[in-house]
Amino acid sequence: MWDVVDLGLVSLVVIIVSHWFYTWRNPKCKGKLPPGSMGIPIIGETIQYFIPNPPKAPYDLQPFFKNRMARYATLFRTSLVGRKVIVSTDADINYHILHEEEKSFIQCYTESFVEIAGHDSFLEQHGTIHKYLKNLVLRIVSPENLKQTLLSELDQAISTRMRLWATQDIVDLKIESSNLLFEYFGKKIIGYDESKDSKKLKQNYNAFLDGLVSFPINIPGTAYHACLKEEHEKIINDRSNKDSGITWHEFKSMNFTHMVINETIRLANLVPGAFRKALMDVEINGYTIPKDWLVMVVPSALHLNPENYNEPNKFNPWRWKGKKLHVGSKKFMPFGCGIKLCVGADYVKLQVAITLHYLVSNYRWTIVKGGNIIRKPAVVFPDGLHIKISEKNE
Repeated sequence: MWDVVDLGLVSLVVIIVSHWFYTWRNPKCKGKLPPGSMGIPIIGETIQYFIPNPPKAPYDLQPFFKNRMARYATLFRTSLVGRKVIVSTDADINYHILHEEEKSFIQCYTESFVEIAGHDSFLEQHGTIHKYLKNLVLRIVSPENLKQTLLSELDQAISTRMRLWATQDIVDLKIESSNLLFEYFGKKIIGYDESKDSKKLKQNYNAFLDGLVSFPINIPGTAYHACLKEEHEKIINDRSNKDSGITWHEFKSMNFTHMVINETIRLANLVPGAFRKALMDVEINGYTIPKDWLVMVVPSALHLNPENYNEPNKFNPWRWKGKKLHVGSKKFMPFGCGIKLCVGADYVKLQVAITLHYLVSNYRWTIVKGGNIIRKPAVVFPDGLHIKISEKNE
């Protein structure tokens, strides 16, 4: 008799698990879902998503996207970190989705991302509140303020820091560039001075960035756990020129520099994808994106597509010669597009332009070690970029 009961229990468990797997892999939809795979329950295809590029192809499109595009084309379904996701690598679909902000779609992130950034963060605001907060940021990084104030301040900060680098034996350019950006805006926005305070805030910031692109498991020792821990212990201080070596006219006329910049962010765009949530069932190209599903727009799939760029894995700034250098087109959107276009786009280009100006004009340098690049899924430099830098007049 017990054999019969045991057999019945085993059969029941098998039926329940089989039904669970079936419903997970075949989600309900009023229309036709894009092709794809939902992976295994809960985990989905998250593990495959975080597998880095092979070392021999650091600039290539991430295998997760490349393999699925070859199998399912430019629109497919998947499941990442517990969420049902439609992935778009199509230029027209991406452009349509990002321009439907707060109509058919709304900016959204995974629960793990929101947990790290905070439920009241800038990223979670929409409509009037988002517009208000965006305008506050634009007061600092608007083109007019870049021209009148930030140009001279950045010029002084960058030239001073590069003279300091020239006195050091070896400089990790990745870390030092990050420090320069962090310290400048730390003073600008919250009056934080790293030289007068502990380095707690910078450590929090580094942990925050590491956690955003990590597997969302809250276990001691993981980057995600450290990110949550450091975020909750964050310290913010409430304490409340010199003539520029480069003019605004010179900056605007640096056509070749702007072509380095465009090619760099095309080839090594840091953002792995932009998430939106469907506010209703949306019909696109004969498929249905169900309400409340996430849509992941993948800029790198456009930037590394041989149909858009000849030999896309090669660094060739001359490909931009004679082209309008616009950052929100269908096939080039390193800073997004639509109403959620990154407000810091012009600032980033200014900082890089000034850095390149001084690096080429006043210094010579040699790479000592590092410089390797991998995508996992964001672009990272696991070994840094260590250089020896000296002034040309030495």
